[in-house]
Amino acid sequence: MSRQGKMLVSVEEFAELSGLGPRLVRQLAHVAGFPAIHQGRRLYIHWRAADAWLAEYAVHQDDRSRRWL
Repeated sequence: MSRQGKMLVSVEEFAELSGLGPRLVRQLAHVAGFPAIHQGRRLYIHWRAADAWLAEYAVHQDDRSRRWL
């Protein structure tokens, strides 16, 4: 899947792009600060912001106060 031209992606598309499982992506979508848009039962992920969010989380993964799951 090409990222060009798309700002928002589905859970399945973000899972494919990131290498995470769809179930984990759905869990992340409910974490405060994670760049997800909820429209009814559908979830859309802003993939650039989510990529940056995950990179920031990885830097602070040893900080127990930032635990999200």
